[in-house]
Amino acid sequence: MLPYALLGYRTTVRTSVGATLYILVYGTEAVIPAEVEIPSLRIIQEDELSDGEWVRKRINQLTLIDEKRMIVFVMVNFTDRE
Repeated sequence: MLPYALLGYRTTVRTSVGATLYILVYGTEAVIPAEVEIPSLRIIQEDELSDGEWVRKRINQLTLIDEKRMIVFVMVNFTDRE
């Protein structure tokens, strides 16, 4: 049961930062085990990308994660000052 509890904890949006811990670490939404067995639209779309398109999309995701981390950093520092 512990792995499921951890998955739930890591994929729950934190109101203080407005993101999940998983997104802040990996830069993408978590794929829950059910999506592996029964693919969602997001998984199907990623599978249909060519290698070049996938690389461009991943670079964009990594750029966005840096922005999200900076926003969280600012929010945490702001709340610490209060």
